[in-house]
Amino acid sequence: MQLREQLKRAAIRDHDLDQEIASDWFAVDQEQRQQLDHPEKPPRVRGPKEAQSTSRRSTQR
Repeated sequence: MQLREQLKRAAIRDHDLDQEIASDWFAVDQEQRQQLDHPEKPPRVRGPKEAQSTSRRSTQR
């Protein structure tokens, strides 16, 4: 009987714990899904022809 009472108290105490855990994991899952659906574009790297020189010689006219 004592074990049954302990289990009953634990069930009452933790009745919303599973819902909190499910909610937390749902949020994590949603964030990951959005990242997969809409990945951020990496910054564009300029090629050598597109790069602008900042040397003094190339900027003087």
